[in-house]
Amino acid sequence: MKMSYLASMLMLSSPVQAVEVESCEAWSAKARTYATWRLEGMSIAEAMQQTIGNRSRGLLLQAYQLQIPDDFQAQYETISAFADGIYEQCQLAEQMSED
Repeated sequence: MKMSYLASMLMLSSPVQAVEVESCEAWSAKARTYATWRLEGMSIAEAMQQTIGNRSRGLLLQAYQLQIPDDFQAQYETISAFADGIYEQCQLAEQMSED
């Protein structure tokens, strides 16, 4: 648990930039991190203190609205589905901005 928290902190150490600059893979990774924080029981207040930028905080709020199941496999699937959904939304936004 401490290792995942440390890895999360390292990933979030730089300021958040716009979607056009930051890759969809990075947004997906943030989504996975925030959902994991939710799963691990980190308070939303502490998570907000660890999150920089309005877009990242909006993503964090989405993650904290997830219903986390009791079953480990279902937890993994919920977190993965959330991260995959964020990736797809990002890809769609990039495609729309190119048009």
